[in-house]
Amino acid sequence: MFYPIFVVVAAVSLGLAHDNSSLVRIPREWTYVLPHPFDSKLEYGWLNSTTTGNSTINELLARANEARFVSYSDEFDAIVGSNPTWYTIDSPAGSPYAAYEGGAWIPETDEVWFSYSGFYYPYEQSITSFSLRNRTSKPVVTNPPVHYTYGLYYWPKDGKVYATEFNTPTQPGTVTAIDVETLEAKAVFNSYEGIPLAPCDDVVVARVNGKTYIFATTLAGKEIIPAIPKERFDTAVWRFSLDDGILLPVIDSNQLFTPNGIRVSPDGKKLYVTNTPYILDPMEQASNTSLSNSIHVYDLNDEGLPVNGRLFGLVRTGFANGLHIDNAGRIWTAENDGIRVRSPHGLTLGVFNYHPFNPTNSPLISNFALAGNRLIIGNNAYALVYSLAETLVTLDNSLTN
Repeated sequence: MFYPIFVVVAAVSLGLAHDNSSLVRIPREWTYVLPHPFDSKLEYGWLNSTTTGNSTINELLARANEARFVSYSDEFDAIVGSNPTWYTIDSPAGSPYAAYEGGAWIPETDEVWFSYSGFYYPYEQSITSFSLRNRTSKPVVTNPPVHYTYGLYYWPKDGKVYATEFNTPTQPGTVTAIDVETLEAKAVFNSYEGIPLAPCDDVVVARVNGKTYIFATTLAGKEIIPAIPKERFDTAVWRFSLDDGILLPVIDSNQLFTPNGIRVSPDGKKLYVTNTPYILDPMEQASNTSLSNSIHVYDLNDEGLPVNGRLFGLVRTGFANGLHIDNAGRIWTAENDGIRVRSPHGLTLGVFNYHPFNPTNSPLISNFALAGNRLIIGNNAYALVYSLAETLVTLDNSLTN
């Protein structure tokens, strides 16, 4: 019992000695062993709710809660670098919720597309472009208009952004392709043998064994907004073959209660999906893993089908919404405490902390984008752009977006 306490206390000095005031290093041991007695609240973040009998530990956790970057590893230190910079791009005037979902980087024009929060967009459109070149924003006016858009994914092989649209009493859930040059929008799929799709939330395009597939998640409508009609096939992961024109359900709600964010690893061999049950009681989530907000990973076989599904990570507080993967295969998720970065083995490397740029803790981060060496976080009224030391995604690796 004495040995783990010694490790914790010894590591404290390393954290306090870090020379970048924007980054606080937390000893990894604290994530799995603390000196007894200690306490933490599941409904809050671990940095701002964990207390121990050791004042040095408490002080460093409090410092980390205020820091922009919270590191648990040398690898995360290297991503951030010694001199990170940041700036913001405001949403268009009169559009206070424009930077919320989506998060698709268009490298050719160096812009990031976000989609709107909610169902009442002021422009007849639901997508906003944030230019990283001139730090301005504007609505993306497609023809015909797209409505109630959530997920966005840019596929450079055909120059299209694939967008998901929620269902409503007058339209089915839909995956739509938007030409980034002409802004022409065309539905790719919206039904399964005549049954309208449930709300489509997120989408990814991947090349697997010589064929191109769209993977999309659909949610149980009545769990989110009662006004949204709940269809027969309410929650699932769907796979559409762009080469063959075949739509198949590939993961059902018996495996994932409410699939949400979705991405493919850089080598095209793994599919990652976030599970976001809308269970309000955190203790109920903790007592039933099937209802816990989590991240799951599947192997993609030669036919592009997800197999061998397994739990990849549990979300400690809140839920993981946006999901992106960088060139190194690291998994980035938007969670209630910020943008969390995990290794391909599930180890938390560090967090781009939510608290410093939104101390009221409302609204929560929903999505973000990786763009070269930049992280762009949607914060409703504006997009926050971090310039980092490491290149995260490149145009030549089209799977990481």
